[in-house]
Amino acid sequence: MKSIFAPLSALALLAVSACSSSQPAKNVAQAMPFVMNQDDTIAAQRPALPNTKLIAWTPQDRLYRSVTIDFVEGMSQRSYIFNKPNQQLFRPMLTGALDRAGLLARSHAEARYALQIHFSEIKANSFGTDFAGRSHATYRIVSRLTGEVVYEGDVGANFLVKYPELNERDLAKAYDISEPLLSAAVGLHADAALTEGLLVELINNNEELTQFFDGKIEEASQKDWDYYNRSFFWLEGVSAVLGPLEIIREQLDPSNYFALASDRNKPKSWVYGDRHGYLDEQGFGARDGKERALQASERMLGQSITRFLMDLNAAEGAGFKVILPCTMNDEVREMKIRLMASGFGYRSEPCSPERFDDFEQGWAYTDYQ
Repeated sequence: MKSIFAPLSALALLAVSACSSSQPAKNVAQAMPFVMNQDDTIAAQRPALPNTKLIAWTPQDRLYRSVTIDFVEGMSQRSYIFNKPNQQLFRPMLTGALDRAGLLARSHAEARYALQIHFSEIKANSFGTDFAGRSHATYRIVSRLTGEVVYEGDVGANFLVKYPELNERDLAKAYDISEPLLSAAVGLHADAALTEGLLVELINNNEELTQFFDGKIEEASQKDWDYYNRSFFWLEGVSAVLGPLEIIREQLDPSNYFALASDRNKPKSWVYGDRHGYLDEQGFGARDGKERALQASERMLGQSITRFLMDLNAAEGAGFKVILPCTMNDEVREMKIRLMASGFGYRSEPCSPERFDDFEQGWAYTDYQ
């Protein structure tokens, strides 16, 4: 476990760099331990790449709506002490994927083929910062009438969910906690100083004002003023560090680093920075260890299912459809023509009438000289 002082010093450097427009200052902060480096900071901001192909069986294909899940071997039904890939997570994902691909049988009578899955390797972290999932499985489809194996393929999958180290979002959260408290404390201190150091002195040293207020106003002694100053300085100091201390408390929470078992069958939050979706091999997850472990298992199992369907699609020659954007420019029109000429189908995003409005709101500027 990294030193307790690493997050403290890192947060201080982040604060300094945030107040500076100097890129070298930011580079120094991002080079500190427990702080997200520049490459990861950029990777975490990049959006996912668009899906470009659809695997979907049609009524002309022999496996169309004819497959049922027979068994899953080598994987526990659920997690008990520590979180790990299990059938409680895997089966709903597999069923949903088979259904969307047009493979899942709608009734017992239609289920002419059985999918059998054997996991020969399945691993996941139980504690640490970055959580990884790895598996190797054999997917087999057999005829339920004859027992003939109509497809068999080995699929490997691995995914690393990285711990989100200190970054600018943490600094923003610390600022949002400390700034209102510090502003209020500084305001009270300034009001007290102005009242005692300026207003009272002005009244007591001006004869007309003194008569108006029926005599001089009693001034605070030096001892009292020293006490007030110390109190305000303490209040301001505590206000300034409350935000950073909350961030440090979050970093030192032991539950961030243990993958305890979860009764949920899917993560509550998204992995970000995995631009290729299930076909990527790493991304940034949640800080909570239970959630991060669940994310690692979900991404790894999703990758295994996706690779299985891609391989089965190629083996069966079922083809695929290309996903095109819902735009009407010349480039998209030419792509549609080329696809149809080659015998490939395509689909697009939902195309509502508003998408084809020729009169966009636009961005205004002036060309007056």
